[in-house]
Amino acid sequence: MESPRPSHTCPACQTPVLDAVAAFCSHCGRPLVPADSPRAKWHQSVGFLLIMIFFVLGPLAIPLILKNPRLSSRARWILVGVALLYTVAVIDAGRRMIASVTSTLNTGLSF
Repeated sequence: MESPRPSHTCPACQTPVLDAVAAFCSHCGRPLVPADSPRAKWHQSVGFLLIMIFFVLGPLAIPLILKNPRLSSRARWILVGVALLYTVAVIDAGRRMIASVTSTLNTGLSF
C-alpha cells in the first residue's frame, strides 16, 4: 500500500499537506490559501476602508466600499450605513460648534 503523497505545503509552517481539499493546516492550524487564488490587495482590507471612512474621505469612501470584492453584500451595506451615520454626526457636531461660537460672539463675552 502506497502512502499518500503531499499535494502542497503550508505557506506558514512549510509542513506537507496530505489532504488536497484541506482548508486549514493540520500542524499549525492556519488557513491554506490555494496557489491559484489571487492575493488580496492592501487597499481592499476592512481596516483600510475604516481608516478611509473615519479619517480621510467620509462619504466619499462609499465607492471604495461598494466595489470591494472581499466584502459580502451585507457587509458592504453595513459599512455604507456606518459611513453615512458618521458623516451626519460630523456635520451635526460642526453645526453645533458654529452655533456655540456664534452665540458666544453675539453675547459679547471677553476672554
